[in-house]
Amino acid sequence: MRQLQIISLAAFVGFVQPAVAHHLDEYDARIRAEASLPAAWFDCRKTDDCDLVSVPCQSGLAVNASHKEEAQDLLNHHYYFCLGSSLDDTVAACEARHCVTEPKKK
Repeated sequence: MRQLQIISLAAFVGFVQPAVAHHLDEYDARIRAEASLPAAWFDCRKTDDCDLVSVPCQSGLAVNASHKEEAQDLLNHHYYFCLGSSLDDTVAACEARHCVTEPKKK
């Protein structure tokens, strides 16, 4: 009987664990789609090409620095219902020639 309880608990934990995801999983793609941001605004060659823009009430988003003002305007327009600032928990990086949002190292 005890073994059955342990197996049941292990199966439950194995089932529940994948449901826990980092809040940045698919974050870039979701914000870009929600705000209809052009893909070209995220091209980069090196990390210095990328910078963060504020997404009201959410984590900052990495974009190409040359499109930062345009991206900020669109994000402010899209998320107008939030009066708060973005969370200071991300950094911008360039991976595979695209600006990506990554968690800040603690």
